[in-house]
Amino acid sequence: YYPQPRTYGRVMGAEEFEHMKTSGRLSSGKNPTPVFDAPPHMLTKLLAMSTDERKNFFAQIGVEGGVHLVVFKTRRKPVNDIPIPQSNGLLEQKFPKGMKVEVVGVY
Repeated sequence: YYPQPRTYGRVMGAEEFEHMKTSGRLSSGKNPTPVFDAPPHMLTKLLAMSTDERKNFFAQIGVEGGVHLVVFKTRRKPVNDIPIPQSNGLLEQKFPKGMKVEVVGVY
């Protein structure tokens, strides 16, 4: 575990979002679940985008049906030791499916 919580994000469809909202756990069809590092500058960039721009931004890395952007914090370390750089500039991390998370924003 990290001494301080770190911020991450995940873009997901409506069904996955509903499951995460009701359970408070990271929801995904994949295990481990891919998420992205969400430092303040990246969140500012994403939140300045329109919904269509955000969909296109995430479509560049293969995200389909991503209508909800969920930002969460955790002290838990990702399962991958080194972030995976994505073509759109994001850094992918992976966490276990079903992990409890502290949601700090939904967009």
